[in-house]
This record gives sequence, structure tokens and C-alpha cells, in this order.
Amino acid sequence: MNIDILDNPTIDFFYKNYEQKDIPCLIKNYPLDWPILEMPEHHIARHLDIGNFYNYLKRDCNYLLPDKPYCYIKNYSLFNSSLQDSYDVPHYFSNASFQPHDWKWLYWGPPSSSSPIHTDTAHSAAWNIVLSGEKMWWFWFNNKTYRCIQKEKEIIFTPQDIEHAVCNITACLSITHNYLRDHEKIKWEMKCR
Repeated sequence: MNIDILDNPTIDFFYKNYEQKDIPCLIKNYPLDWPILEMPEHHIARHLDIGNFYNYLKRDCNYLLPDKPYCYIKNYSLFNSSLQDSYDVPHYFSNASFQPHDWKWLYWGPPSSSSPIHTDTAHSAAWNIVLSGEKMWWFWFNNKTYRCIQKEKEIIFTPQDIEHAVCNITACLSITHNYLRDHEKIKWEMKCR
């Protein structure tokens, strides 16, 4: 079963029909004018000081090596990196109360690199935007399995506590932020840190 695909909805429509109801969705045609989208991948690799990884992605066989099943960059912190000012939080999420710097990540991997079934950190929700490549997503909720393919410049919204998994279809570079909105939940989460 496919998740809902929204064509640049209003903030109010997204919030009332998806975020408040904890329903994942894919948002397309959101206007992105991020400088990072214009940067060549080798430029991004140089900014992150990961030239060897970039060479790994660009080798003749860009699928995972059998002896290195998890060879991809995950949870690379964008805070205090030279790329932190090359993108903005989409307006659907920009007013979330709690968006700590250590919940802003870059993911980059070859085809077939993946994240196993999980829920996000500290019961948070998340958004993900693909800068280049494609990802396959699976979500488990309401006793069903939902899926979708995310392409460049599309936004995936993952609600709090929804199990999900992701696999790169092609070499893929993406940005993810996790966040919390509920003030009481934020107070509780901060006590548990």
C-alpha cells in the first residue's frame, strides 16, 4: 500500500491531516532554492572532508561490497559544518519547538545501503529531503505496511513512533532533521537526557 503523496500542501492541511494524526506522507513540488542543491557532489564531499568515501561511491561497481554491508555515511552532523547554511528547514517544520542541533544529519550511501526497521530518536518526528538519488521507504502502522519511492527534492514526513526502514535505490544523498512539537513531551524528554 502506498503512502499519500501531497502536492505542496498548505501548512494547515499538512499539520491537521498528517502531522497531528501521525500519518507519514511524501510531499512533492515544495519550492526548494537551497544552495546545496546546486553544489556538485565532489564539492560536498570536500566540504565534509570525506574524499575517500566519495571515491568509494564513484567506483565502477557502486553497490555495497560483501564485506562492508554498512558502508555509508549516516548521522553526519550538519551543525557547525561548512554546509549548515546551505539549506533551510521547510516551512512545514520550521516552527517546531524542539529542533536540537544534534538532530540535523546528512545521509549518503551507494545503492542498497539501508537503515533497518526502527523508530526515531527520543520519540521524535522527522523530515527527510533527497538531494540526489532515490530511496525506497517502508512504514508499519495501522497493522499494514506502506511504502513509497522518494526522489530528488521530495520530502518524507515520518511521524513519531512509526516503525520505518529505508533503502537507497541509487547512490543517494539526503538531509534529515528530527524534531518535537509537544511541549509536555519535550519537558519529559529533556529530563530523560
